[in-house]
Parts: sequence; C-alpha cells; structure tokens
Amino acid sequence: MEIQFYFLILYPLAFLFILAISELAYKRMRVNAEYTRKISHIIATLTSLSFIYVFQSHWFVFGLAVFSFLLLFGGKLT
Repeated sequence: MEIQFYFLILYPLAFLFILAISELAYKRMRVNAEYTRKISHIIATLTSLSFIYVFQSHWFVFGLAVFSFLLLFGGKLT
C-alpha cells in the first residue's frame, strides 16, 4: 500500500514532464502544435494504461483525476 503513494506522486510528475516536453518541442523546436498534441496524448494514454497494474483501489485513480482537474482548472483561471 505504501508504494502506491509513491506512484501517486510519480504519475502527476510524469504527466507534467510529458506536457513540458511537448511544450518545449512546440516553442523551441517549432514542431507543429497538432503533432505535439497527438504525441502527448499517445504517451499519456500509454502511461495511464499502467494504472491497472499499479493501483489496487480505484480511489487512487480518482484522486489523480481530481488533482488533474484542479490543476487544469487553476491554469485556465490564470
């Protein structure tokens, strides 16, 4: 159970890393925004597929979803 809390911290960092890399590719390397968006979605989907092997309870996934919503909602407000 303790290791699931580590993954609860690791997954948001991984998703933020994916977003940062795609933003960097868009701004610095001038990759088309459509391609960076598609690649980000594919990598994030493949990453989230591991949830069924890592988390034993659905509440951990729900917590990640609420955290993601709050993060995106807060970003939209600013």
